Parts: sequence; C-alpha cells; structure tokens
Amino acid sequence: MVPTTDDDATIGFYRDVLGFHTRGAFPFPRCPACRRCASSSWAPTSATHSFAVMPAPHMGPGIVHIMLEAAKMDMVAQAMERTTEHGFGISSTLGRHTNDKMVSYYLRAPGGWDIEYGYDGLMVDEDQYLPQNITADSYWGHDWSDSEPLACTIPLEEPVAEAVADSLSEPVVDTAAAPA
Repeated sequence: MVPTTDDDATIGFYRDVLGFHTRGAFPFPRCPACRRCASSSWAPTSATHSFAVMPAPHMGPGIVHIMLEAAKMDMVAQAMERTTEHGFGISSTLGRHTNDKMVSYYLRAPGGWDIEYGYDGLMVDEDQYLPQNITADSYWGHDWSDSEPLACTIPLEEPVAEAVADSLSEPVVDTAAAPA
C-alpha cells in the first residue's frame, strides 16, 4: 500500500497503463484528511490484491506496507517470534483479513513502514470475481492499539516528524547467533 496525493491519477496509472484490475476498497477511519478515506486494491494476477493505494493529500511519497506471503503458517508464526527476539516492533497482532482471507501480522521495518507477513491468501477467478467494498478489516485479530505512526503518515512540517524519524534506527540483528 502506498499513499498518493493524486488518487485519480494514481488509480488511472495502475488501471490504464499497467492493466491492473480493481479488487475493492476499504475505508480508513483514522485518515481524516483523506478525500475518499478508502484504500483501493488492485492486482494484475489472480491474487486478491497485489497493490493498494491510500489517498493522502498531505503526505509525500512513501510506503504504508508491503505484503509477503509465506508457503506455510508455521513460517509466519516463527517469523513473528523472531520479530520480537531481534528487537523489531509488531504493529498489528495476528489476524485474518476479510478481503483476502489472509492470516497475517504486521511488523515495523527499518525506515518506518510495515511488512504484512501472512499465509493462505485468497486467489480469485478473474471471470467470476466482483470488486468489493470492505466494511471490516478483519474477522479476528489485527489489533493496532500499540502501533506507532507510520513514517509516511506524518507531514514533514509536523514537529513530531523529526522525533519519529529519529526513532527509526535499525535494531542490530546478530546473524551469527541465528539458527541456520
């Protein structure tokens, strides 16, 4: 998911130039400055979505999150343990999304954006799938209550932006101590 200052142009680019198909929209209640207050999901393949755009008229370029899908649920659970072992923050607890049925959690990456790491995402039949307006983020889980603000969501003019930038230093990961 990326923020955009020009929602119509961004959607037109992915739809008309790259040939992505719309998969639906999800409202953002925590985004009072957004004109449509909804992300729109897009995909060039049978994945439920590969890309999402978040209208953000007062933000510069950035990344909200990327999603990586694991081959097994155990990989997700083990990565979640390693996330905290190596000093990275968990932005959102484990949960299952309503749009793609993915079981995932979100972790804060160096640079102030999130990685959604999950398993079991829905694949769609392009001839049968209809875009959806999603009214709930998750069936269960995905608690964001302890999450820090994303770097891209804080306007650079805000006094808190410098403090957030200072807090984005990378934790040291001791790769020699990690199991092979």
